[in-house]
Amino acid sequence: MRRLGLAKLGFMGILFGINWLSMGQAWGQSIPRIKTGVMYPQVRQELLSRGWILLPNASLLESPRLKPLERYLLNQQGYSELYGCELSGVDLCAFRFQSRKGDVLEISTVHLSVTPDGTILSWTRRRPAK
Repeated sequence: MRRLGLAKLGFMGILFGINWLSMGQAWGQSIPRIKTGVMYPQVRQELLSRGWILLPNASLLESPRLKPLERYLLNQQGYSELYGCELSGVDLCAFRFQSRKGDVLEISTVHLSVTPDGTILSWTRRRPAK
């Protein structure tokens, strides 16, 4: 077995540290483990407890033409972060949150009659344009 010099080990340790930090802290706020199939209200509460801010869609909030599911999610559940829903056999909706640094987290959910609050389908995080 070949021994690595101390300088190489130090450099690899720094690289590992940078990679490890970039997973959680480089974005500024941590995201809970979001898994497909988890109920949306559970993930929402976890995000709010970690300091994520609801990102309301003003045009949807003021729209007179809400779909029934959008009306339910906005008015009955109070999900002001709802970005919109597409109803095509399966009801799909998008919700948006913002970090303190301006990163946007968009969560896509699927809504069935047995899970009207939605389950997680996918999510993506984007940095603000500079």
